[in-house]
Amino acid sequence: MLVSLAVPSDEIRWWHDVPAGPAGAAPWTVEDRLRGAARRMLLAAALATRARAGYHGARHRRSAAAALEHVLVGSATDGRLTAFVPVAGGRPLAVRLHQALYAAREAIDYQRATGGMDAFDAAVEAGVSHELTEALVALVRGTEGARIAVEWAPAAGVPEGCSPSAEPVEFSPATCPRCARPAPATCARNPPCRCGSPERSYACAGRGRAATARYGCACWPGPMCRT
Repeated sequence: MLVSLAVPSDEIRWWHDVPAGPAGAAPWTVEDRLRGAARRMLLAAALATRARAGYHGARHRRSAAAALEHVLVGSATDGRLTAFVPVAGGRPLAVRLHQALYAAREAIDYQRATGGMDAFDAAVEAGVSHELTEALVALVRGTEGARIAVEWAPAAGVPEGCSPSAEPVEFSPATCPRCARPAPATCARNPPCRCGSPERSYACAGRGRAATARYGCACWPGPMCRT
């Protein structure tokens, strides 16, 4: 709170529920994993502010990492962690993460209900990527569930198009393996396209030329994604 008052900051909060160890204590590695997953999530959001892509790879990674230099992170205690993202210069990152988390949750629910992957197309436009889904999987691994919430700095107000509520978005080990399996993630395992583009092909079976062009492959046909 003192940090937020000194520098107007949006607060990003993570919680994860882990089985208690002896005397109710959690292994120290659990807190390390929480911090690591949180940083990966922030980096994925920073990458998404620079470009929408199912897989970012090495592109923009240096500038995205530099964007995290002014983010302050508190101590990871009792399965909780808070990051303070300065509104000046950092709000686009918080907005992108906020939107991407809701889009990922909605896409997972849609896939579970229908078996369809269509919602992941819109999710990529909202900032979901292979990097973000990998961060979510890392966050819930070894836990009973995890939650992420973004609370907007009162002095700056609620960004346009974002929910004013600080209700957390919930993920669990039962759902997150699903969110790591859409085509943008499986494409990350494939070699670069024959055209030499640094981006990966999104020419997944059944998606065709339009999807390939949309997700960055400069040649047709690109290598097919494998599950």
